[in-house]
Amino acid sequence: MAFFVFTYNTSKEIDLLIAEKKPYPSLIRLLDHQSISVVSRTANAIRNILIGGSYSSSVNQPHPHFQAVSSCGGIDKLYSLFKKNLSPGTKNNSAKSIGNLFKAKEITNIEMRKDIIAYFKAALSSSEQQIKDNSKWILGLLAENSVNRSEIEKDGFKITE
Repeated sequence: MAFFVFTYNTSKEIDLLIAEKKPYPSLIRLLDHQSISVVSRTANAIRNILIGGSYSSSVNQPHPHFQAVSSCGGIDKLYSLFKKNLSPGTKNNSAKSIGNLFKAKEITNIEMRKDIIAYFKAALSSSEQQIKDNSKWILGLLAENSVNRSEIEKDGFKITE
């Protein structure tokens, strides 16, 4: 899976150059592949490209790739992949992709909003520091929108700085 190799541990500039090539329609179609390995690496590649886009947008500004992913049915496909739970890595990468895409933007699908936020809140209790740090970062991106923030802060939950 060449896209995974090209997007793994790359600079933000490389991720932005890849995004300019409009890879999302093809990558989203690959999420229907029969091979779990192809699906997993595709989800990872999508996440890597989206992370580059997250770094290029200012606080309280939506993710610059939102429309590109949304217009090809990518958000629904990523959420479907999240719910399938093919593997922990695939679930995590699809959740991170959704979290990145909804940076400073309301997750209007209520079930999706609850599921994704609950996933990252639960991940904060992981014994692995990287999982905690990633979850905190994604929750921070989602909290840039007031509706998402309200869901995050339900039951007295606070995002730590």
